[in-house]
Amino acid sequence: MNIIPAIDLYEGKVVRLIKGDYSKMKIYSDSPLTVAMKFEKAGINTLHLVDLEGAISDTVVNMDSIEEIVKGTGLKIHFGGGVKSEGMIKKLLKMGISRVVIGTKAITEPDFVLSCLEKFGSDTLIPSIDLKNNKPCSNGWRDTHDIDFNLLLDIYYKKAKFLMSTDILSDGTMTGVNANFYKKLVQQRPSFSIIASGGVAGVDDLKLLSDAGCWGAVIGKSIYENIITIEEIEKHNNLNLVEKTNYVAN
Repeated sequence: MNIIPAIDLYEGKVVRLIKGDYSKMKIYSDSPLTVAMKFEKAGINTLHLVDLEGAISDTVVNMDSIEEIVKGTGLKIHFGGGVKSEGMIKKLLKMGISRVVIGTKAITEPDFVLSCLEKFGSDTLIPSIDLKNNKPCSNGWRDTHDIDFNLLLDIYYKKAKFLMSTDILSDGTMTGVNANFYKKLVQQRPSFSIIASGGVAGVDDLKLLSDAGCWGAVIGKSIYENIITIEEIEKHNNLNLVEKTNYVAN
């Protein structure tokens, strides 16, 4: 499993929210680039980058900070937040973003996302269906929808390679992960490479997600609060690489 540190951007700063609540925001750094470079120096190769202002707007807002990280590091970047047009997807990919995460449109306009998957490729776009009390949420998790989660899964199954899902009520709380949810998701939709997010409280949670069959796990607050160290992530990801290499060799 790939462990992917997150940088959430707000007004050009690195912040974390609790359960997606913008009124419960903690600033961790005034320099997103410095944080990203620290991750890269430790051997991390993939970053989950989110524009929190973009998530509640019609477009990406923190473009300067995003460009700085792309140009200033060699990290593979999964970016989301404000991606609501084909033109923005093109711009981000041209800039050097590795994969674009689409949340709101994945819930409100599946046809748009399916069209983009066909145009840009399933290795490039990640539909993200984030849940609060089992209901999909959009627009920075401010809007809740009655559409059934399984219906959305059916729409993207066999068309999207990746699927990301955040447990909103656990996000930023470090109260533990809902491993059974992800295990069931992996078992029922085995062709998805599942990226889990929300609630990681320590390395034991990462093991639970790995055992559940997740392709990746995004971690945020636990790394900023030094509950999980960068060295532990590096060690895990290096071991994962060795295991994959040995598998190929065999």
